[in-house]
Amino acid sequence: MIEYTKEDLERFAPNDVLLDQLDVAQEAGDLELVAKVRQKIIYPAESLLAFRDNMGAEEIIAMGLNDSECVRKYGKDWLYNEAI
Repeated sequence: MIEYTKEDLERFAPNDVLLDQLDVAQEAGDLELVAKVRQKIIYPAESLLAFRDNMGAEEIIAMGLNDSECVRKYGKDWLYNEAI
């Protein structure tokens, strides 16, 4: 289990509203809005790393996902750094 500090949780706070918006968009079947909201979500570094390892770096780029946590934790080259 990942342990988050208070500062970590504060960085993820904007996700509260975004996840509600994502639920509404998904229920409405608005795939364009779903994609736009997914791009704004702040993903935990470990989640995007697992996504990269399973789906590939190009999928993250194609979806335009926010990788700010990975850049913060692993550095700007995290997407193609297989040592991570």
